[in-house]
Amino acid sequence: MAQPAESAAEQAAVEARLRARAAEVARERLAAEAELRAKYPTVAVAPEAALLSSLALPLDPRLALLEQQRATLVEQPAPDRAALRATEEAVAARVQEMVDEDAAAETEAAQARAAVLRQYPMCARDVTEAVGKDAMFASLAARRASLLASPAANAAPLRDVEDLMRERGAEVESKRRRRRRPAHPPRLLDMNDVALESGEQDDYHTRRHRHRRGRILDAREVPMDVAGEVHEGQDETKPLPKSRHVAALRRNDPYYQELVALRDALVREDEAVNAGGIRCVEEQMKDRAAQLGGDAARARAAETRAEAALRARYPFLGATVTGEMLTAVGLEDDAVFAGMAAEHAALKAAPATARQALADAEQAMRARASELVAEHAREEEALRRRMPFVGALPGGVTLRELDVANDPDVRPLLAQLEELAKDAAAAEGPEARRLEKAISELVQRAAEDEAERTRHRLVDAEGLHERFLFLPEEPARGVALIDSGVAEDPEFRTLANALVDLRRAPETTTTRRHCARRRTRWRAAPHRWLRPSCARPRRRRRATRSCPSAWPACR
Repeated sequence: MAQPAESAAEQAAVEARLRARAAEVARERLAAEAELRAKYPTVAVAPEAALLSSLALPLDPRLALLEQQRATLVEQPAPDRAALRATEEAVAARVQEMVDEDAAAETEAAQARAAVLRQYPMCARDVTEAVGKDAMFASLAARRASLLASPAANAAPLRDVEDLMRERGAEVESKRRRRRRPAHPPRLLDMNDVALESGEQDDYHTRRHRHRRGRILDAREVPMDVAGEVHEGQDETKPLPKSRHVAALRRNDPYYQELVALRDALVREDEAVNAGGIRCVEEQMKDRAAQLGGDAARARAAETRAEAALRARYPFLGATVTGEMLTAVGLEDDAVFAGMAAEHAALKAAPATARQALADAEQAMRARASELVAEHAREEEALRRRMPFVGALPGGVTLRELDVANDPDVRPLLAQLEELAKDAAAAEGPEARRLEKAISELVQRAAEDEAERTRHRLVDAEGLHERFLFLPEEPARGVALIDSGVAEDPEFRTLANALVDLRRAPETTTTRRHCARRRTRWRAAPHRWLRPSCARPRRRRRATRSCPSAWPACR
């Protein structure tokens, strides 16, 4: 009975070391970022941009040369102030240039894809300009252009043609990717390996590894040689009201759409000859559907945990009138509420604070939260009145969050539609319907992208939390676990692997240690085991009963 206790103690020790290492890594990341921000105070970095510490600034040759020049000027007995100031300005300009280049790399591929999608809005979000070079797709596009002459009269044929264009676009993209890949890839892509933003997958991975988002250590994969195994999806938990998680929509998943296109191509080619391949692809589709369902459950769990943490910080805040989650309201992003929260914390920490003063501060925070909820509801209602033709958006995304009125693609179309609305006849004409359809498609696509980014961030955070339940949400104050960079730390990964080995089968681990000790004793004193022939079978039976693997290993 002492062996399980020994294993539990070892697990607790490794978990303690992991907690300490996570806090240390987070503090190092926070200190490195603070040092760079203090070193380059004039560099402007957006809140959603990459951390300066993740841009590998010391590896840039131009910046290294400028830093060397500045160090040379500083070491002089009487440095030239003007030259030193000019060098410092050049250093700051180079850092700002690197920040801007990194942000531009994030949007460059997205703009290229957006141009294709503006031309062919019915296609999946991962198509490239290759669809325009396909003869069949070009003929369908010409057919659609002729039907758009009278969209109201040709509504049904237009939908059919757009469905065909969507399917053909997926086929073209699937063929293009198969040409770019090796003949036998080692494995299929996992959910966390699909480019959620526009751009090539390789470019996406390069940028993502530079950014602060952590890779999930236990990412699941679907090997090619065991694709027939179907995994059960995780149990669906009851979502909170108006949850912000993104449902696992197969229609919007590029990988699932690629599998659908591959299966359809095999069926059209020869269903009887390709029966084995079709079954394999279908099993891969089932695996993918299970992954999507599991990721949706993980996103909901991350949302629930974040909501619980916020309510634990402010237990006096009740439910919102609209049923919206407090995390979606953005309370802590509001400057007024943040000031009230700081004042409330100071009052609560003071021992001589009157209870009435604390109650008044809590009431003021409740009033501010209600005011924010009402303000958001009014803004959303105004946008819905302005664009009643836009349907429900996926993932709980709102028009207010998308800021569609200021979107460079939507704003001119919306201005044209509002100009047509001044004439009653033109407001009901085909041009108005075309503009409404175009605006609705752009808004839906922007909502899908926003929901996908939100879901991906939640799944990443939940992946680390699932594996390391004992780690806090913020190893260091102000640094979330997903942003701390623990996934890239070699020492943390080594400890994590050791913890996995201990958790996998503690009883098996202790049994193996027991067997190893018996083998050591056997090698040290074999005469104690080798009795006369009449006693050997009994000794062997006794050894195999107490440790089944001991005798064969030592024989």
